[in-house]
Amino acid sequence: MTLSTRVRYGVRLMAELGLHRNDDPVLLKDMSRNQGISGQQLGWIIIPRKAAGLVRTRRGAHGGYRFGRQAADIALENIVELLDGDMRPPDCVRDPDSRAGVSRCATGTVWKGFGNAYPRSPGS
Repeated sequence: MTLSTRVRYGVRLMAELGLHRNDDPVLLKDMSRNQGISGQQLGWIIIPRKAAGLVRTRRGAHGGYRFGRQAADIALENIVELLDGDMRPPDCVRDPDSRAGVSRCATGTVWKGFGNAYPRSPGS
């Protein structure tokens, strides 16, 4: 599986926030400099995270970004799906009894293998 640049940068952004978990909020320009990613790109990546509650902001002289929830409650899957969409396999794998069951799905065995290798956590 190849991750998009947006996802790779998004993971790096969250890792950078993780390095500063107990410190003051981190400025976007500092994350940009530390990660070697333009501030404009990080700005576009952080917007959906903020909307999803993964990141929160504080304004003012001591403002910046920090986690919006406990780091342990943020899964890599959350980051990927937020930027690249749903990672679920197609209907032919999720509902093998449907008319588009695995036997009729050209990539069904591939997706089924992916699902077995990377099972979703309960409630996902």
